Amino acid sequence: MFRDVIWEELRPIFRADHRYYRSHGIYDFPQYAWRNRISRRLFSLLLSVPWFSREVRSEMKKHIVRPYGKVFEKNPLLRSREQSRKI
Repeated sequence: MFRDVIWEELRPIFRADHRYYRSHGIYDFPQYAWRNRISRRLFSLLLSVPWFSREVRSEMKKHIVRPYGKVFEKNPLLRSREQSRKI
């Protein structure tokens, strides 16, 4: 399952895993989504630029947590922790 996710969308981030899987023939299925493949390749190239990579890494945590924002807001335990930190 991890292999499939790396192939589909996380290839630019997990480059070492992708190289290992590709060199050892672990990718054993055809993928024909050319637009996605090209965009992943471009993103991977951009991540090799140091200033771009720093920006992406600094913003990554915010984007990973964003879908769970409502959970964090509605959870009474997390809300009480946040209020105690402000005091």
